[in-house]
Amino acid sequence: MGGAWTSDLVGRRLDVGKPITSAITKSGGWSGADPNADFYNPFFHDPVVHLPAGDWMISAIAEFQTGSAAAPDHHSLRASVLVYVRG
Repeated sequence: MGGAWTSDLVGRRLDVGKPITSAITKSGGWSGADPNADFYNPFFHDPVVHLPAGDWMISAIAEFQTGSAAAPDHHSLRASVLVYVRG
């Protein structure tokens, strides 16, 4: 399963002391031929996270561009946590 990005590209000003917040959502993509498609489809359509037993790496990723549209500087932030679900 790979991550998916939304296309809501908007310009925002980042000011010290004024955080931009966003709800945590699930996103991903896979091929219909993927052997795990029967798990992925209901997982992404359920608003609640239900994980089977095992180790899961859960990541939040933010991508930023600064500078001009003609010559942007790219920045990426990632925060990950390893979650163990007991069966």
